[in-house]
Order: sequence, then C-alpha cells, then structure tokens
Amino acid sequence: MLSTSEVELIRESFSAARQNREEFAADFYTQLFMTAPDVRSMFPDDLTSQGKKLTQLLAIAVSGLDNIDTLIEPMRELGARHIKYGVKAEHYPVVAEVLIGTLATVTKEIWTEAHASAWEKALNLVASTMLEGADEAAKRSAA
Repeated sequence: MLSTSEVELIRESFSAARQNREEFAADFYTQLFMTAPDVRSMFPDDLTSQGKKLTQLLAIAVSGLDNIDTLIEPMRELGARHIKYGVKAEHYPVVAEVLIGTLATVTKEIWTEAHASAWEKALNLVASTMLEGADEAAKRSAA
C-alpha cells in the first residue's frame, strides 16, 4: 500500500505532467518505441487518441489511490484486455520505466527521487494487478 505522502507525491507530479498533456503523452510514446520498438505494432499510427486514453487512465488511477480496492477490478479487466493486444509480462517493467522517465522529464522543476520511488511502488502494484487479470483471462480462454 502507498503512504499518504507517496500519494501526494504522485498527485503533485501527475498534476504537473497534465499541464503539458500533449507533450507528456507524445514524449511517453516516443521513449517507449525507442526503448521497446517491438511494441510499436500494438498501437495505431496516429497516437492522438491513445495519448488521451493514457492520460485518462492515469487520472483514474491517481484519483483512486486513496482507496486502492476500488482500482483492483478495473485494473484486472485492463490486464485481461491487454492480452488481446499482445502485451506480455515483460512489457510491464519497460512501460513503468519509460513512464517514470517521462514524468521526470516533463516535471523536472519539481521531480525528486521520492517522486520516482512513489511512482515505482504504485506502478508495481498496477502491473501486478493487471497481470493477475491477464493470467485469469488466459486460464479462462484455455479452459
């Protein structure tokens, strides 16, 4: 679970990143495709709507950090849907690393190691929950 101070750090940095929403999303996808070029085919050519989806999803997750239990089922469902796109377990740490790096770049005026640590903890929780949903979906489809 996240501490109150970790939640505050996440919210502070996400709020700052949202002020540059288009730059944030564009930077994220540029870095993701440079880091993991094999995932480029999972995304549409025009990333405008994808960038909006990313920002909206992060907004939902960040707003729900006070009551993580409300995020569990939606994150499991999201993990199950990501199987259809070809997402594998090894993609999750790459996405987390790129997301944290992008946040650090876009919010460099306020970013600290404490922000990075809080985001890493939160994204590990999100990834493990999404992977649970992906595993459950894979088992259901195999049965």
